[in-house]
Formats: sequence, structure tokens, C-alpha cells
Amino acid sequence: MKGVIFNKLVCFLILLFVFLNPCNPLLSQGCSDAGVCSIGSHGKMEKGSITLNTQYGVGEQNVQYFTNQIEGVLRLNSKSNVQIKIPYSIISGNLSTIHGIGDVILVGNKNIYDKNEKKMSLSIGTRLGVNNANKNHYYGVINNTFKLPMPYQTSLGTHDLLLGADMEYKLNWRFAFGLQIPVFQFNKNEFDTARFISGYDYTNNAKQYFTSYHLKRRPDIVLRADRTFDIGKKIKLTAGVLAIYHLLHDRYTDINGIEHAIHGSKGLTLNIPVAVAYKFNAHWSLAARFASPVIVRKVRPDGLTRHFVTSVELKYNF
Repeated sequence: MKGVIFNKLVCFLILLFVFLNPCNPLLSQGCSDAGVCSIGSHGKMEKGSITLNTQYGVGEQNVQYFTNQIEGVLRLNSKSNVQIKIPYSIISGNLSTIHGIGDVILVGNKNIYDKNEKKMSLSIGTRLGVNNANKNHYYGVINNTFKLPMPYQTSLGTHDLLLGADMEYKLNWRFAFGLQIPVFQFNKNEFDTARFISGYDYTNNAKQYFTSYHLKRRPDIVLRADRTFDIGKKIKLTAGVLAIYHLLHDRYTDINGIEHAIHGSKGLTLNIPVAVAYKFNAHWSLAARFASPVIVRKVRPDGLTRHFVTSVELKYNF
């Protein structure tokens, strides 16, 4: 038995080294989660839970993201709960430093099956945009205001519908499906490399980003599978795959007011998430998570590109 546990631990550490290795070519890619990836079942709770989550990620052009997020889950009855997530982000890169509250996620989950070591649940919710994604940067040296691309925005500038279904098998396997549909689009982002005045350092840096003028996002489909390993009574290790397929090309408006498809923005992103969680007692637990992509879309104007994301979360179950 000890040998089995030791082998599991060695495998996990090898995986963790591969993904965390700064020379890993995976870290030069991108990752996209507009919100639907993390909704779903939350296991057994007495009344609910509250979680403090701190995240760090690096996106395109090495833009850095520091996010503190509070997450709450309230149990309504033996089969249902509601979930809310409120993030606050600091975004820093070669164009500017921005901070503010991010889009709020509100979801309801309902268990529909619980027999023979199988559990199934359904989720429905929304991602509520908190602004129109048009934050600017003021350059006092040349007395001008520059429009910032989507990687520097704290909101996607949309209200989205989130739909999900997940199944747990023997408490170790989890399979999930999700759909995210932008329903109300009010993105007023004005970043377009064709509108820049040449000759400034800002312009040279900005041209490395994707145009997103009045961006119109398209739906995403999500498929996830992961496996949890018990290491003793208090430690759980989880690894899996997370596939996100952007169903259509996003669209932008050009300098003449004509709307165009952004070719290359449709397609697959495949991420590898890993996590380790330690349970102190019936109420308190601590988890560390890491994710990095192996396949990405060629063009990602929504600003959700991440070379990698790490997070630490402290959870209290009521």
C-alpha cells in the first residue's frame, strides 16, 4: 500500500516539474477561460463554503495578472446550491498598469442523480460584465490618451449565459461539459492598430497585440476530465485535461465602420490543469493549482491568453 502511494506521489511530482519548468515550451502558448470552466458541483457541504483565492498568471506580451477573488457557495437544500465569484485584478504590462473589479459569476447547481457511485448535476448561471472594456492609458509626455487592448481590461464587456453538466464516478473521476454564450454585447473597446500614430514607443509595443475594436465574442464549448488521487487521509492530488472550443470567429469593426470576422479566433484550446489540496479538518482546507496549455487558437483578441496560471485558495466549509 505504501508503495502505491509513493508511486502516485512520484508521478505527480514529475508532472508538476514538467509543467512548472520555465524552459517548458508550453509556457509560450495561451489559455482561455471566460468563466464556464470552473462552474459545477462542489461536493458535500453542511451549509455552504467561502473561499479566498489568489491567482497569478502571465499572458501575451508577458502581461502579468494578480487576482484576488472571493468565492461563496450557499446550500439551498440537499440537492441544490448557488455559487458566486467576485474578482479584483491588477494587470501590469508594457502598455500600462490597470486595476479594478472583474466580471461577476453567479451560478445555480442542482444534483439530478446520485446512485451506484455516480453523481450528476446541472448548472445554469451568468457572467455579468462590470464595464464596457474600454479602459485607456494617459501618456502625459505627448499629451495623449491611448486605447488599451483587451488583455488590459477587467471586463469582457458582455453578459454571458453559462450552462453546464458534470458527472462524478467513485469520487475520483469527474467529467464535465459547459457552454458559454455571450447574450448581451456592450464591448466598446477602441483598440485598433490601424488607428495608431506612428513614431512613439507606445505604438511599437501596442502593434504586438490583437485588434479588438468593438469586439463581438462568440460562444465557447468546454469539455473537462480529471482524476483525483488520495494520498493518505488529508491530501488529494488532481490532474486532467480541459478542452475549450471557440465555435465561431470573433468580430471587430474597422476604421471605416465595417464589421469583419477575425480569422484564426475560432478553434481549440487544450489545457492541462493540476492541483494539490490539503484538508486540515472538517471545515478548513488549502489548495494550490496550476494550469498551462498545449494547444491554442492562432488569434485571441478577447485578452484571455495565459501562458500559465497559478493559484492558492483557502476554503472554509460551514
